[in-house]
Amino acid sequence: MRELILDIETTGLDLASNRIIEIGMIEQIHHQRTGMEYQRYINPERPIEEEALKVHGISNEFLEDKPKFSEIADEFLEIIGDSNLVIHNAEFDVPFINMELKRCGKREINLDRVVDTLELARRVLPSKAQHNLDALGNYYRLDLSIRSMHGALIDAQILSEIYNKLNQEGGKDLFADIDTTATKQSRKFPERSLPIKFSISEEELASHEEYVNKYLGPDSLWSQTANK
Repeated sequence: MRELILDIETTGLDLASNRIIEIGMIEQIHHQRTGMEYQRYINPERPIEEEALKVHGISNEFLEDKPKFSEIADEFLEIIGDSNLVIHNAEFDVPFINMELKRCGKREINLDRVVDTLELARRVLPSKAQHNLDALGNYYRLDLSIRSMHGALIDAQILSEIYNKLNQEGGKDLFADIDTTATKQSRKFPERSLPIKFSISEEELASHEEYVNKYLGPDSLWSQTANK
């Protein structure tokens, strides 16, 4: 069983006027990470709202030379195939993704393939007052030091751990009816015709380092953590 833990960042909260600026995904098969990580920064073709900038720290200047969503749409759809998507608060993320897909004439994502970990957390941990990533990460004693600011790939990495722990605490595998001994030929996702990068590229690492140095500086929590 293949699942993709997915998160996005946007220019703001209002669906009607805002756009996606980052997509991050982690691949799992049978609840085990495969090592495949996917991250794309996206030029939203509009300014980032001030409140959103405070959350993720991704600036308009940083995104100027990044591809538009229409330029990565086919790659994105090829990678997700027909696999299950695991998203925290899918009611926010999925409409944004579908809006972008619809804008460039691509097929939209159906909610029946999405596991919303916000709803899952509310069912598994009904006594908890909050079910956001920080609250759940603290509950499961995860290291959240890398989350000094929100980021789609970072949040997908954290969500991957939370999702697996929620499944364990819930006492059953959400997809237990799927045969885990299935062969490659019988899996329910297509063979990939496009190559998938199994880590962030050197170019992306350099771009990220440039962004950290230029906009966050050496005293930021990110810089201090990265240099340990």
